[in-house]
Amino acid sequence: MRFLLLTRLSLLSLSALLLFSCNPEKEDFTSEPLKDYLPLVAGKYITYRIDSTVFTNFGRTTEVHSYQVKHVVDAQITDNLGRPSFRIYRYMRDLAGTQSWQPSGSYLITPAEDQIETIEDNLRFIRLHLPIKQDFSWKGNRFLPPDPYHTYQFANDDDMEDWDYYYQNTSSLFTYNSQTLSNVLNVIHIDQRISLDTVDVVNNTATIPKNAKAVFMRGTATDTIRINAVRPDIGFENLTIYNQASFYATLTGIKIPSGLGFSFAYAADRWYYPNSLTVAGNAVALPRVAYNAFILGTGTDSIKVSTTNLDTVNVKRISVFNKSNKDAYCNFNPAIAGLNLVGIPPGYGRTFELFGGQWRLYNNSNILLDKDPYIEGFAFGSTNYSVEKYAKNVGMVFKEFILWEYQPNTGGQGGPYTTGFGIRMSMIDHN
Repeated sequence: MRFLLLTRLSLLSLSALLLFSCNPEKEDFTSEPLKDYLPLVAGKYITYRIDSTVFTNFGRTTEVHSYQVKHVVDAQITDNLGRPSFRIYRYMRDLAGTQSWQPSGSYLITPAEDQIETIEDNLRFIRLHLPIKQDFSWKGNRFLPPDPYHTYQFANDDDMEDWDYYYQNTSSLFTYNSQTLSNVLNVIHIDQRISLDTVDVVNNTATIPKNAKAVFMRGTATDTIRINAVRPDIGFENLTIYNQASFYATLTGIKIPSGLGFSFAYAADRWYYPNSLTVAGNAVALPRVAYNAFILGTGTDSIKVSTTNLDTVNVKRISVFNKSNKDAYCNFNPAIAGLNLVGIPPGYGRTFELFGGQWRLYNNSNILLDKDPYIEGFAFGSTNYSVEKYAKNVGMVFKEFILWEYQPNTGGQGGPYTTGFGIRMSMIDHN
């Protein structure tokens, strides 16, 4: 009996030992506070040199304008959501600093529990977010409206709300006026530079380079151009083809007219419509993140479009195109029974947008799919680049923000042109 009792105790001890020894170690990480990198005290200021790139003469001349700007913390107020915020006044003068400071507007900085926001010109950005940790990411532009820089008439800002901000280096250096600051935090917003691959049509055939992201297809054909595109590597599943050849081109049965472009996605072993949804049981489900979705296949009755998986935090506008044989019905606000149930006939599309916490039609009309949603015009090259650096106990010490698009304008007057802007800010003084 005693031997049996000892055996049982031994087994219990062994089980406990195995249990505790197999438990994974929890990461012990404590983040630095955000206020260390963006101190907000009335009277604090930082002076920057700014180099602003602009494209003049209808986008055919590039100019760089340089000057000084000073950002001064004025006072604590409340933003339009009633949250404690700090008003920042901005002043400008010439690059040499010989002129007096002139007022140049203001903006708000709102420190929250786990993030710091700025609001300027009604655009709201999440600049910093906890935890401060290498590679931690967040949707820094998720409060932006569609096309926030629409006056430039480019495609660079089409999906800014989906940019992933992330910490790339949490302890870098920054030098100014022969002084070096340590513990500088690098925040990358986006680094996307597109240069189109040029593909020539030969014998009515065009071969796309593997892992190409955007292609400028050119040449003369006598019949429909057959596009060959192989399976891409992971991370290269999106491909845009701009057809500047003399004839229709096709890839997986999708036609691209001459002078237009189309964006494909690779899934199910083929290049096809992005976010293609095949009808099963008279139903489809929108993916978590999508800005365009295509309903394909056949149904025996009206098709129910489920929206429950849609990420309503990061997706604010979506177009649903019905290429099936039955009406498709979307209810973007299922909590409102019987309301907002929108039907999309075959061969049409509808665009929806999130407004005031509820989905609504972007415009009250169907989009006729007598042709696929092609891209008119094309970007022969473009750059989206945005980075900020923050020094401990100082604030933002560096910023670069570049959005520009180059158009070859092969069929228009005046030749190629560039549209967009670039801003580079580098600290030269602070208190």
